[in-house]
Amino acid sequence: MKWIKNYQRWGQVSEDLFGIPGDPSTPESSPEASTASLVLKYAKSQIGVPYKWGGQRPKASTDPVVSGNSSPGFDCSGFVKWVLKSTGQFNKADGTLDTALYSGFPGHAPGQEKRAVKVEFTDLKPGDLVFFKSDPGFNGAGHVGIVSAVEGGDFTMIHASSSKGIQEVTGVKAKGWWGPIRGYGRWTNPNKK
Repeated sequence: MKWIKNYQRWGQVSEDLFGIPGDPSTPESSPEASTASLVLKYAKSQIGVPYKWGGQRPKASTDPVVSGNSSPGFDCSGFVKWVLKSTGQFNKADGTLDTALYSGFPGHAPGQEKRAVKVEFTDLKPGDLVFFKSDPGFNGAGHVGIVSAVEGGDFTMIHASSSKGIQEVTGVKAKGWWGPIRGYGRWTNPNKK
């Protein structure tokens, strides 16, 4: 139950800093479901924030890690990294930020793809990551998003669009959105095994 106390503490901070309401310690069916719910709450709270290449700054941020950016905005990998950090996914067992783990998590899609545990579409869950192919000749992910729902043979994701900022997109597989899917991944914190 220690993780609930950490989320309760962060829940108040997040409401004060980012205006994200709600109690993140609301009981769920499992710790994984609770984590996914928290990831989606934070991801959805940023819908409408503009795209900014290299950006990792949420709206209404006083986060010292991102305070160097002058205005709110995210690119795709910066958005993923911010959501994971904001939901305690880089924390030590005692609930404090593991700065080495956070700093070691790449701020680019190809590196995030390498750090994620691969999952098959049949095992895809909300909160997982989806990686898209890039230009021909580039061997790595060119884009990353956060899965927000899985329905039948398709899914919905939240991501940083270069033209529309943070948005939620439905029917990603059916629409062939952005390009071919390289694969799916799940971030697992080595401190929480």
